[in-house]
Amino acid sequence: MSKTINISDISLELADEMGISKAASKTYTDIIFEKILKHLEDGDSVNVKMFGKFEMNMSAPRVGRNINSGEMVKIPSKHKIKFTMSRALSRKYNEIGTDEE
Repeated sequence: MSKTINISDISLELADEMGISKAASKTYTDIIFEKILKHLEDGDSVNVKMFGKFEMNMSAPRVGRNINSGEMVKIPSKHKIKFTMSRALSRKYNEIGTDEE
């Protein structure tokens, strides 16, 4: 069964692998994710080579139904972050001819 990894876990792994302090690795990982979010907020797409592309999209406003009362309600538009795997990552994990079914 897989487990959930958070930024702190990645930061600790970075510190161990790079031989740097935990504080420094936390600072580096925080800066990277802050920069990614800043560029997404500015309307830029962020392409991480061999990993994928992040884009900020806006969902359209729509009308929905309250399941408890049946009343129609307006659902406002909202920002969503879209991630698209790179071709290399997709090929690595979705190879044709794998026996895992």
